[in-house]
Amino acid sequence: VQQQPPAPLGALVQVAEALEDVVRRCVGPRGGQVFFTKDTGEALITREGRRILTALQLDHPVARALVGCVSAHCVATGDGAKSFILLLAALLRGIRATGGSPVAGWRSSGQTDPCGRLEARRSACQLLSFQTQVLDAVVKEHVAPHATSLFSHTSPAEARRALRLLLEAFFRGRAGQVHCGLLAEMACDFYHRWNCERDRVGTLRMIRDHFPELHTSVTGFPTSKSRILQGLVLHRDLTVYCPAEGPTKAAVLHTALQPLLTEADSTLIISSSHQFHGWGTWVAGQVEQNVASLENLQVKLLLSAVKQTDLVLYHAKKAGMSVVECLDMEELSLFCRLSGVLPLTDLADLVDNAHVASVTFCQPVVLGSRRYTHVGIPEGRDFLPHCLVLCGPAEGLTNQCVSAFGDAIRENLFYSNTLIEPGAVLPAGGAFEFLLHHYLLKYTSRTHCPDTQAACRLVAEALLSLPRQVYAHSGTGGHFLKVYTSFVSRIQSGEPARPVSLGPEGLESVACKYDLLVSVLQCLGRLLSVDAIIHTTALLRLYTEEDLN
Repeated sequence: VQQQPPAPLGALVQVAEALEDVVRRCVGPRGGQVFFTKDTGEALITREGRRILTALQLDHPVARALVGCVSAHCVATGDGAKSFILLLAALLRGIRATGGSPVAGWRSSGQTDPCGRLEARRSACQLLSFQTQVLDAVVKEHVAPHATSLFSHTSPAEARRALRLLLEAFFRGRAGQVHCGLLAEMACDFYHRWNCERDRVGTLRMIRDHFPELHTSVTGFPTSKSRILQGLVLHRDLTVYCPAEGPTKAAVLHTALQPLLTEADSTLIISSSHQFHGWGTWVAGQVEQNVASLENLQVKLLLSAVKQTDLVLYHAKKAGMSVVECLDMEELSLFCRLSGVLPLTDLADLVDNAHVASVTFCQPVVLGSRRYTHVGIPEGRDFLPHCLVLCGPAEGLTNQCVSAFGDAIRENLFYSNTLIEPGAVLPAGGAFEFLLHHYLLKYTSRTHCPDTQAACRLVAEALLSLPRQVYAHSGTGGHFLKVYTSFVSRIQSGEPARPVSLGPEGLESVACKYDLLVSVLQCLGRLLSVDAIIHTTALLRLYTEEDLN
């Protein structure tokens, strides 16, 4: 084990700027893709910030810690990896420009601190207290009133348009200009076909939690071939297919229909062929009886988590039942939740209707080179289930599309915090950054604390790095300054935050933008609070309270 002092501020800036150079090419609607190659010949094409950062082979401990903070933020909110890096790098450059601390008074304290640890720790504490004591109030009192609610529109057409603007701005940054309109329209259709307006929070929570089961990835087709299907696609082929017209009944099985001859850890001894034949006759009779019990319940579809025997499949086909075997437990759990039934875990419950669900249809469906099972689920009390087929010409682009769709639901439609009301949005293209920059500078004239004034200026200037990078791809060097000047003049004249030239029309979630800033400040505080870097060749084990007791 080797121990060394924490990285100096200059090293932190170098690490952040190195990561910034990687993701900068992908920022904004006109950003490009990153092409990764491996020695094995594998290739990855993506512009997703989190995917890019986690694909890098990082040796520097600060770089790995920084990417860990980015990943934790993305897991919680769904997006913001590229903006995270840009904002953190701008803050570190701002601290370096002030002489190593955002607070002027600390630089002239006269204390002996050759390694800068005391000063760095004080900087971290000051930034965190600045967030709770100043930043929260500025956002709540001055920035949030400029926002509009995504769910306040009384007209369905206006509500759909607002939702599309929000999603299109998101997909423009995640998937680029070419497919953002298509993906945004699909996301809007998906939202409305589920009837999310009836119980928005509950339905969106279910879609978010079960998104892996609600989509199917298909590689080798253009993204324009993506579509929405009613019902649920089960990612197994039909073992037995008996076509049935119209609505039918289905049963979910967590157990085999053929009974076991012995219990676990026991041995069955058969001493004669007559005894063997008797056991076989008994098993066949039990299987036939179980299938007959399902037939009496008008079941025509068996959805099984386990593999059924050939004898069960024979009697099921004889009774006109379709069978799907070895289904994922998460898929069966979602089916039970959508249809309102209980899975069958005990053969003694075969006469109970609580294990029988209604399905509108059951048919095979070919997606790409694979065949799956497509089942229709009747409309529930608050929703009408649908699923997604997401296509891409290459595996990396398909995964990018899938990730963007899942994060769009998590970030834009579901995410909120205690400070900002759910659905609060601002125009995309820098409105949040311009507003917060403007009001932080105004706050410096109302406070007499030099520490707070320095922190306000530091954060305010760092915020502009995000829209400055977005408008850097516009092709005109003065475009950012023109947009910023126009925006500030509107705010000073009392007009709402709707500048004409904020780039492509779109909306952004205020809660996600603010939590991104908070996450960056917390990450910066952790980096500045490091006392030592310890190198070890062994794998780290994280002990829990149970291990210690």
